[in-house]
This record gives sequence, C-alpha cells and structure tokens, in this order.
Amino acid sequence: VQIQCLKAHIFDYYAHSDSLDQPASGLANARSWVEFTWVDLHGSYEQAKYGNRIPAEEVLVSGNLSWQGNYKEGESNLHATIRFAREGIWIVRTYFTGEGWTRPVSNYGEYIITNDTAELMNTPEFQNSPLAYLARFDYGGTGSPWTVDLLNETKYPTYAKLDITKPPLVNEEATLTLQIASIRDIGNYTAKIEFFKRLPDYSVIRVSPSEVVVSGDTEWTGSLQAKTPIDLTVVVKFPEAGEWNVYGEAKFEGGTIRNIAGDGEEILMNIGNTDSYYGWQKQEIK
Repeated sequence: VQIQCLKAHIFDYYAHSDSLDQPASGLANARSWVEFTWVDLHGSYEQAKYGNRIPAEEVLVSGNLSWQGNYKEGESNLHATIRFAREGIWIVRTYFTGEGWTRPVSNYGEYIITNDTAELMNTPEFQNSPLAYLARFDYGGTGSPWTVDLLNETKYPTYAKLDITKPPLVNEEATLTLQIASIRDIGNYTAKIEFFKRLPDYSVIRVSPSEVVVSGDTEWTGSLQAKTPIDLTVVVKFPEAGEWNVYGEAKFEGGTIRNIAGDGEEILMNIGNTDSYYGWQKQEIK
C-alpha cells in the first residue's frame, strides 16, 4: 500500500542524560537509534499484541536512523525522512545511550496510517477523532510471545496463551487457539475456553459455547509432557454485535505447588457488522 497522505515524516531526536542521572562521561561515546514496529489491524491477537519489527531499510527514504559519537547538549543527532508503506499502526521507538549506562533513554510515538489519513495517536485531537476507539487496546508491546524457551522452574513453569486469527465480524468465522505448555511433566491438567459478553449496563454474562463454537472442543484434560505444547483449537462465530470476552484457562487439578497452579489469558473484542477490533470501551464512572 502506497501511503499518499504521508509522503515523508521528518524525525528529529534529542535526549538529555540528566533526566536519568546518568554519568556525564558517557556522552563522550554516545549512541542513538530508531526502531519500528508495525501492527496489522486486521490480523491475529498475538500479532496485534506484540506487533512486527520492521527493518529500517523498509521505511527510510533518506538520512540516518542510527548515530554514534560525542554528544553535545542541545544537538540533534538523528535526521531522517521516512515513509510508512503499510496501513496499520506504527510505533516509532527512539533510544539514546552512553558508554557505561545501564539502560538507554527511550521515547516513542504511535501513528495510525491508512490510505487517506495519518494521525499521531494519544493526543487530544486523536481522542476526538473517528479512530479514537483504537486507543482501547495496547498495540505492539515490547514483550514477545510465549514459547517453551521462556519457561523456567522458579517464575514461569507453565503458560497458557490465547490467540484468534482476527477480530471477526458478526457471523464471520475465525479460528481460536489456546496453547498450553509446562517445563516438566504434569498429570491431571485441564484447559478450557469460555465466552462472555458485556451488556450496555456494563454487566457481564456467560455465553454457552454452543452459541459461538462452529467446530472443535472447548475443554481438554490430560497430561502435559515437558516443553511439548498442546493446542486446543476451535472455529468460532459470534452471533451478534457487542463487546465479547474470550477467556482461556489451564490449571493443574489437585495441585499443591503454588507456582504451577495454572494460567489464563483473555481476549477482549468489540464485534460489529462492518468493523471489529480488539479492546473494550472504558466503563464510565458515574
């Protein structure tokens, strides 16, 4: 997609070390760089949650997106013209660090890019725009999806992660997957997918799987082998518009080890007839 409305974006970055009480000697050999994350608004939940890292070469038109040298206060050390060539949400993260620093100074901006509009998100103007609903979900976080390589005995011995292929329209099919895994063999492990709907008065009701599931089983009981994930996959179709919650849970029945009792994840979606998206509207406080 060629984004005609945003032919160029000039990025001019400045960082001041005093804000983090970093050693001034680090400014003698400083470094700054820019990273780009892109989110497909019509993609999977996992993709929306973590985004895709995009190489700088894809967006750079001219200039430099990284710099290293002696930094002088008040000096802009990065100048570049870039172009976003994909529709979606773009997160631009900037970093600045010096020699001996324990962590870099960082900042970021989020942009919504379509064929006919480009807006900086999380501004007063954006909150009053037709696209303000996109702020209801934290797109493109800095974490990474769960894999068996992230499991460890002390803090994360198990995981349960939930994903859906896209936020579907009313009566449109999508594939929902609950994946569970453990760092060691476990017996009597159960996994379950449940469905809830929030009503206009903000109360939440449980919805029977028979009203949503087209095919597949929403419950599983069995034994987990160490670092061997099991997927519970169902095809779903939401029968009416509104705010839906899909909750995936896994637990060790009869377990007494606190840190291996179980895990869960939910996906909040606003399902519509012409457009659907992740996240719920914030409840009004009266």
